Parts: sequence; C-alpha cells; structure tokens
Amino acid sequence: MLLREALTLRPAPHTHRLPSLTSLAAALSTRFQQTGRLPDLTDPIALLREALLLMPRAHPELGDRAILLERLAVALRTRFEKQGDRNVDTDMISEAISLLEEVLQLRPEPHPERASSLQNLARTHYANYMADYHVVGMYFILDTAISLFRDALALHTPSHSDRSSIVDDLGAALHTRFVHGGKLLDLDEAVMLHREALSLRPTHHPDRPSSLSNLAVALQTRSEQARQIPDLKEAITLHEEVLSVRPERDPLRSETFHKLGLAYHSLFLLGRLSSDLEQSIEFYRTALALQPNTHPGRPSSLSDLAVALHSRYKRTHVLADLNDAVALHREAFTLLPENHYDYLEFSKNLADALLLRSEETGRLRDLEEVIELCPMDSYEAIVYCYPAPLSQRFPAARMWARLSDAMDDGHGLALQQYRVTIELLPLLAGVGVDVEARQRALIFDTDGLAREAAACAIRQQKYHEAVELLEAGRAVFWALALQLRTPLDDLDAADPALAQKYRDLSRSLERGALRDVSGTVSDGDEGVASREKDSVRYRQLETDWLEIIEEIRGVEGFHDFLQPKIFSTLSAAAANGTVVILNASSFRAECDALVVVNSQVLHIPLKDLRYRTLEALVRNTRVATNGSLPSVRQSRAAMPALSGAKDADAVLQKVLSILWKSVVEPIFQILQLKKSETPPRLWWMATGPFASLPIHAAGNYGDPSGEAVCVSDYVVSSYIPTFNALLTPPPPSTETFKALAVIQPVTPGQAPLVSTEEELRKIENHIVDECLIKYGGSGKRTVVQDVLDDLVSASIVHFACHGVQDTTNPLNSSLLLEDRLKISRLMELDMPNASLVFLSACQTAAGDGQLPDEAMHLAATLLFTGFRGAVATMWSIHDEDGPRVADSFYQSLMKTGNTPTSPPDFTSAAHALHVAIKAIRNEGCSFIRWVPFIHLG
Repeated sequence: MLLREALTLRPAPHTHRLPSLTSLAAALSTRFQQTGRLPDLTDPIALLREALLLMPRAHPELGDRAILLERLAVALRTRFEKQGDRNVDTDMISEAISLLEEVLQLRPEPHPERASSLQNLARTHYANYMADYHVVGMYFILDTAISLFRDALALHTPSHSDRSSIVDDLGAALHTRFVHGGKLLDLDEAVMLHREALSLRPTHHPDRPSSLSNLAVALQTRSEQARQIPDLKEAITLHEEVLSVRPERDPLRSETFHKLGLAYHSLFLLGRLSSDLEQSIEFYRTALALQPNTHPGRPSSLSDLAVALHSRYKRTHVLADLNDAVALHREAFTLLPENHYDYLEFSKNLADALLLRSEETGRLRDLEEVIELCPMDSYEAIVYCYPAPLSQRFPAARMWARLSDAMDDGHGLALQQYRVTIELLPLLAGVGVDVEARQRALIFDTDGLAREAAACAIRQQKYHEAVELLEAGRAVFWALALQLRTPLDDLDAADPALAQKYRDLSRSLERGALRDVSGTVSDGDEGVASREKDSVRYRQLETDWLEIIEEIRGVEGFHDFLQPKIFSTLSAAAANGTVVILNASSFRAECDALVVVNSQVLHIPLKDLRYRTLEALVRNTRVATNGSLPSVRQSRAAMPALSGAKDADAVLQKVLSILWKSVVEPIFQILQLKKSETPPRLWWMATGPFASLPIHAAGNYGDPSGEAVCVSDYVVSSYIPTFNALLTPPPPSTETFKALAVIQPVTPGQAPLVSTEEELRKIENHIVDECLIKYGGSGKRTVVQDVLDDLVSASIVHFACHGVQDTTNPLNSSLLLEDRLKISRLMELDMPNASLVFLSACQTAAGDGQLPDEAMHLAATLLFTGFRGAVATMWSIHDEDGPRVADSFYQSLMKTGNTPTSPPDFTSAAHALHVAIKAIRNEGCSFIRWVPFIHLG
C-alpha cells in the first residue's frame, strides 16, 4: 500500500519514479509467491515495462537495465506458465525470450551473472516447449533448453552456491526429453543429476523437498522402463521423506500424495500385489481430499484414481469399481480447461472405461456417451496428421478403431481403421533404432491390437482378413528384423543395382540395431555426442531405407514388396497339415479358433471359454509350474523336497481338462479327427493368453465320467509364432551333415547340471562321431567364439545348459556357456544349414506376459535367427529328464536318414518329440515333468 502511494506521488517525469516502479513490482512479485494471486503477477509486468521505457538502451547503468530485463522476462514466463492451457499468449513467451537474449548480450563472459541469465533463458525455452510439446516442430526447443542448461552448468563449479538449481533444472529437462523421445541415457543422466542436486541440498534446505520429489519421479520412470522394483521402492521412500518435511497445511502435500499413488500403482503393475493397488487408491483419495474443484492438480488426481479403480475392477470384477471409475473419469474430463493438452489422454481413459462397462452390462448409453464426448473425427484428424509424432498418432488410431468396432458399423470401417493402426506398428518400432528402443516402443499400448482386429473381422465373418491381421500385427519386432534379410534373387534379376542398394542399407541398419548403446552418463561429452550422432545417422538410414522400398515397389512385378502377406500366400503354410489359430481378445467375450486347412478358413467359436476364464487358466498354470519346481534346471541332488508337487500336478491336470473340453474337443469334432497310431501333423498358433498354455497336452486324463483322451492321441503338435515360420524355405540340400552338441555341466553362479554329461552320451549313441562336434564334458571348451565358428556349418544344434531370457531386450537373451552366448551374436551369423535347435534348458519357450504376441522367448528367437525348427520347454524341467528325452528323440530322428552320415528328415522332428514324450508318459512321469517339452516350427 505504501509503495503504491509513493508511486502516485511520483508521476512521470519524476526523477525517482523508476525506483518506485521497480520496488512496487518486487513487492507484488513477492506477494504472488506467497499467495498465488494472479493480479500480483500481472501488475508487475506493466510496472516493469514502464520502468524499461524510463531506462533507454543508452542509459549509463547498463547493469541495472539487465536486471530489469531479466525480472520482466521471469514475470512474463511465470504468467505464461500459469495460464494452463493451449490458448496461451505466444507473444508473451516470445517477448520473454527476446528480453533474455538481450540480457546475455549485456552479460558476456566472464560476467558473474551470465550463468543465471543462461539458466533463465533455458527455463523460458523449456516452459515454451512444455506448453505446446504436442505441436509438430517443437522438439528442437527442448534441445535448445538443454543446451543452454549445460552452458550454464559449465560456468558453475561443484562448490558454487547456485549449482544445485541448475543441476536440478537440467535433470528435469532430460527427464522430459526421455519421456517424449525415449533415450535411456537421458533418463540415467537425469537420475544422476537429481541425486547430485539432492546431495547439495541437505536437511532444512528450502529446496530439498523439490529435489527429493524430482529424484523420486525420475527413479519411478526408470523402474517402469526397466521393470525394476528397487528403483520404485527408493522412489516411494523419497516421496515419504517429502511428506515428512512438508507442514500439514503445505499446499504441495496433495501433489506428494498423488505421486505416492502413482508409485504404488506402478508397483502393483510390476508385482501384481493387491496390497499395493489398495495403497495406491488410498493415496489418490487423500490427494483428492486436499484438492478443491479449482485446484489445478485435481483433474489428474481424479483420472489416476479412476485408472487404479479400473485396474481393481479387472482383478475383482466388482462393478461398483468400474462405475466409480467412469464417474471419476467423467469429472476429470469436465474439469479440464478448453483445449488442454491432456484432452486426448483423458478422453481415451473415459472411452476405455465406458466401452468396458458397455461390454460388461450391455448399456447402449455408454456407447453413445463415448461418441458424444470423444468424437471419432478428432481421432481421425490426428491419425492422418503425418507430421505429428507416432506417440500421438498410434493411440489415436487405436481408439478410433475401437470406437468404430464398438459401434459395430457392419460396413468394414472398423476393419479399415484396424488395418491403418497395424500399419503404424512398424513405424512405431522403426528399423533405424536399436533393439532395446524398438522393444520399448512395442510395449507402448500395442498388446492385443492384432487380436482385437481379428475379433472384429470374425464378428463380420471375414475370416481371411482375420488371419491377415493377426499375421501383420504380431511378432512385429521380428518381422522388422526379417525384412532386413529379405531374399532378393528376383530383384537381382530385374534391377541388380537397386537390389544392391537395398542390401547395403539393410546391412547398415542391422548393424545399427545390434550396436552397443549401453554407454553411461559418465562417458563424457564426446561419448554422449558420438551416440547422439549415431542416432541421427541411423534415423536418416531408416528414411533412406523406406524411400528405396517405395522405389522397389515401382518396379514392374514388385508392387507388393515387403507388404503384409495376403491370405492366398499365408495359406500355403498349411500345405503339410492343419494350422489352428487360437484368438483371445478382451473385446470379444468368447474366444475363437480359426482353422486353416485346404486353403480355406473354418471358424469355430469356443463358446464355453470366456476371456476371463482363459486368464484364470494362465494364472493357475503359472502358480502350478512356478511353485512346484525350481526356476532353473537342477540336478536331482540339488532339488528341494517337492512337497507341493502332487497338488501342482492336480492343478495342471485340471487346467488340461478344461482346455480339452472348451478348446480342443470342439475343434477336433469339427475336423472329424480320430485317435490314431500314426496321427497327422497340426500346428497351433496361440495368441495372447493362449501362448502361455500347454494346448498340446490338453486332455481328459482321469475323469471317471469320460474316456481318457489327450491331444497326442489325435495329432502330432507343433507351435508357430507366425505363419511365416512355416513359409521360410528349407535349407539347400547337402550331402554333408554336421550336428553340434554343447553342454555346460558347471556354470559359475548357477546350480550344477549333472545329467548334461549323460545327455551328451545319449546323443553320441545316435549320431556318429564324424558328424558330431562336441563342446563341454569330454569335448572342447565351450568358448563362445569357437562354438559360433562351428555353428555356421551345423544342421542340428543341441544346447544342454542354463539359459537367461531378457524380455526387455530379447537379443540380450543368452545361453550360459563359459561366457554368454547372446542371441545378438547368432543374429550376426549366416547359418545356411540351420534346421533344428534343441534347447535342453528351462523356460526356453515361456511366453512374456507383457507382450505375449511378440514371441520373445529363446526358442522363437532362434527360429527368427534362421533355424527352421526348435525343441524347447515352457517351464523348468527336471535335470534327469533331459537325457531321457534326448535319447528317445534322436533315436527316432536319426532313423529317418538314409545313412548314418546323411542328414535326417528334419520335418520329422515333431514326430520324434511326440514319440519321446509318449515314452516318459508311459513310465508314469508327472504332468509337471513331461508337459513342458514342445516343438516349434
């Protein structure tokens, strides 16, 4: 009040009006920081603008002008940030940037305040990016902000009093760049910087709560990417410390409760513990209780609580949770300011909940509300906005297809939209990125897409299209890898120069995909710069690769080059037997079988199997198989007492009985299959939850009400991840035959595998010495490079060792020899004779619950590296069973060769395993021990 009076007493051109203007502006800014009143932010802007007019550029005290410029810029930036929606005055932020650039001119090095000015300019660019990061072309603004933060940090020694502030800002900007760009090194550096900022802000430091929170959020993000619980638990501890230092009436407590809710929900998603989900819901409710309707964080708290209740509904199926989720999503949606950048996410969340409730209850009004609140044309506009980032286009495309599917137009529109969405998958997981980034991209809301599309086609009785959509939308990770190895014989004949250009680009991209991106943030500026240059280079190579594909499609006869295969091509996979696709989608209450036989598709509805039941079967199978045996293959001496084995066997027998009655029996009845001593071949293509179930062993084994029957009485079963696994041409015939047997009885840090030496002896009984290359035991040392050198000429490769699966980066999955034999090393090989791999190790065909349709287990991975068939295991096996199965398997297989030194008939591998498993079943072996062995390919 006194300062306002002083200003009125000093009208222009009073010589002391300038200090009165700046003093009043400073006081109002301080009050704004205490109260948050918007007028206290707006008035200083007008006061400082007038003050600048009274201080011309030629003013002798240029330092004072720089201070005024910076204060006005900060006020403009703060006002810009507080508007909270897209309808911001972009001139305001542009003015702030211009003012700060003038400040830098007035503060050249070594001016003591230059670092502060760089930081303020960086903060302003960052605010500009955060307000409109969804707009095409804004990403470079974030890069500019990060570069300026780095320049500011370079001017501050570790002991500088302001270093913690710049370190914290740079960490936040790098975290944002990771969230929007996916560079893991950005996230690791953000964690490191937030740790440094925290170390510079000891107890009682006013900014310590902010540092605690920032580090917690970065750790939580990293835990979600790497699926690491320790990072998440540390984040929770940090959030709890924030609560302990914030007073009860601190307005930021609600934000901390909200973040704790997010952290516990993430912990639930990783560990699936109901207690974590309940804790998450409790924290969200506490946050909401502290947020009035006008609180800017209330929409997000409402939305996240709704998501948690949605998760609980999927677990408990209590309709009240779903009703509450819908109500909360609706409230969050209505509280958003017009054109808010969260509009699409909130509308998608509301639509998901309404669609689920419509499916569960049959409420037509829910569908109508989805269309009213989430108009399809808004999603369509985003899908076809080609410059927009795929992180926006893909979710919009998927929701667009879901909405059309839910409305059941019957005119093929939904199918067309599903095709558009599936066509985005290869772009989302682009070939120009390393495999780890490709895998992360596919985790992003892609699971189930192909199954939803197939379910839509099935409802419209378009069964050929259902098959095409499943092939195009599954195993995308490997489809991209295989495209880089496409045979080019026909193109060589038509245009050899173009073929060579494609081949060279593909090789470069494949080397890029396999390149080491495991650097650390401590590699120094040169290392970081080198990796960033690599990323740019490979993105350009991908652009060139896509352009040359279009050029090839312009050549006569090559219009469909690398296009998704049509049904007439896919149906050739069933030339030597029947292919049964098992489809399960949460968008279709019942499951379906599509049987490809004689170039036709039969649809068999599995009316007695609901999607929920299928999920329960998967849970029970995992409980039985994970609880009854150790997680790795072990020797009998190392095995603990299996007190629960009998109960586990009973659970598994029940699962197999349900699978027989609800899945297999209806299919076999339609196909008119009969029991046979010489059963025909049948391939299972199991999608979604089906991929984790032992369909090949389904049967009625002890029900007194019916005849004892099982799948193997009727067919010889194999599995395929995709139709392409059966369309790969066989290796060229050769008179020479080589088999490679690799055993590793002792591995540091792992349980000994005593029976592997016996396994090798069994193989020696059936494969003559001149054709058998042996590693381990009495053979050569299992040095990875030596094994690889011999592997390139082998037709059969048998591994009896420990295996390690890495579902986050499948090419890091390894077989443990003297050192690790990574799948990425196999991908680099040209294996012209690779016909069969036998993986006598544990869980080598265990599906990934997060991406079941991407076939990331070791066995499928080896199929995609070049092998035509594989024997593998769905869960842990007993060490002594390895030699027994191998003995019978090779005895049957090698009989198919013309001479002891000629190649066997590799197409009989499935039958050889069929015979081997039948033998140990007849000896009374438990379900847990014989069921896991399967044939793929």
